[in-house]
Amino acid sequence: MPLLSRMEERGLQQGVERGTRQTRQSDIIRILQIRFETVPPELINAINSLEDISELQNLIVTSVTTNSLADFGQILSQNRNSDGSV
Repeated sequence: MPLLSRMEERGLQQGVERGTRQTRQSDIIRILQIRFETVPPELINAINSLEDISELQNLIVTSVTTNSLADFGQILSQNRNSDGSV
């Protein structure tokens, strides 16, 4: 008898993915706050609406290397538009 059913395994996997996504989102926002002090709520909402973990990972690098919040916002918009998102 397996220790976890398939449904339990799937739920566990979804929980891990949700936690990873939330951590990445928080990391990006915190980096931007450290670098630029104030992050507009619209930008925070846009970051928190992202679900693709690899995109969030790329945005962590962008948050460290970007020259301004405006540049970060542009990159974020371009990434979202290229995915078909608004």
